[in-house]
Amino acid sequence: MIESIPVTGLLVASLLAIAYLAGYKTRGRGPLREQLLSRLRPNNEQILAGYRAVDRPANAIVIAQFGQSNAANYVQPQASIDLPSSLVQYDWKSDQFFCYQEPLLGADGSGGHVLTYTAVAIARASSRPVIVVSWGVGGASVLDWAYGNLSYQHDLVLDRLRQRHLVPDIVLWHQGESDAGPPGDGEAWASLPYFSDPSSLEVGFGLTTETYAGALTAIIHKTLHAFPETRVGVALASRCESLNANPCERVRQGQQQATAVDQRVFVVADSDRIWGPAYRYDGCHFSAVGAQRLADDYYRAIAPILGLPELTPTPDDHPGIA
Repeated sequence: MIESIPVTGLLVASLLAIAYLAGYKTRGRGPLREQLLSRLRPNNEQILAGYRAVDRPANAIVIAQFGQSNAANYVQPQASIDLPSSLVQYDWKSDQFFCYQEPLLGADGSGGHVLTYTAVAIARASSRPVIVVSWGVGGASVLDWAYGNLSYQHDLVLDRLRQRHLVPDIVLWHQGESDAGPPGDGEAWASLPYFSDPSSLEVGFGLTTETYAGALTAIIHKTLHAFPETRVGVALASRCESLNANPCERVRQGQQQATAVDQRVFVVADSDRIWGPAYRYDGCHFSAVGAQRLADDYYRAIAPILGLPELTPTPDDHPGIA
């Protein structure tokens, strides 16, 4: 007769297995978990098979965007609007052009993209084709893009755009939510238990205005060095996590300071104003309605630069926005 295993033993074994699969000490990147996910997710060739490659359109308006999740494929649901045939996306990974469809190639996430609504409005208002490029990554800090791993991705995208002689008319930056934590407090660190790993205790603070502004300025200078004729639009973005969260003025001030470094840089929208359950389906990421609102603001700021007509306001323009 086989002896029964104590319930506590089963519980401990289950917890150990879950921790291993989740990659407890490696922030969700356990080796077995990665192996399982790699078998489940389609590879790059399979993904590209679902997109239709096209020739590069001539004399196109080029719009680019990067930052964190609200500059990537996190809009829910995906856009259910007619996409003009003149709208094309450039995939910097494969160095190919494709018919426009969501999710956008080269950006993180698998949902919709705010830039879809802006690009459609531009395509409808212009006789020229429109090329969209995106390389946003969810959860990214401005420090990642300025000095960390994502700075190498930014370099690669800029290099491939240069090699293609694909000069963006507008580059949009939308990031800040990841850097909008509470002000730093040294006493909080001093109160942590001895010999503990602070990162595992979820203790984290937001960036100072000076740190954020310095990092974003470095990103902007790199972008403008690659493309001197490009205009850079910075969105004011700091709200996330909770529908009761207030904007983070330290981050917003950093974004505004960075726009003052060069006359080619401007504030393109105040995304923190677009707030509430109708606009943010999880308290952070935009719904289709919220994405349309932000896209309208993008268009209003971009249209004069591109020589496009003004956006016709609707009777309920921005109702209920904080």
